[in-house]
Amino acid sequence: MNFPGSSVDADLSFPFKHFDRRICIGCGWSEYGLAEVRARFEHFAAGLAPDKLRHIAQANLLGFLGWCREGLGPPAQHPRA
Repeated sequence: MNFPGSSVDADLSFPFKHFDRRICIGCGWSEYGLAEVRARFEHFAAGLAPDKLRHIAQANLLGFLGWCREGLGPPAQHPRA
């Protein structure tokens, strides 16, 4: 987020294209608002297939937590896999 257009952007683009089932988005830096995180996500996600976007944006996190990959909600609504 600090270096748009730099080689850091190229480094961040690579996992979006090749490791969509292993990453998820988020921000541990309180100085960035959700709108800024969303804008950077859209930048890196440009041209990716919808299934890759879904994995990175939500499905991977649900899977990492042991929740279902296809729906949202607490574990009580979606049994662990």
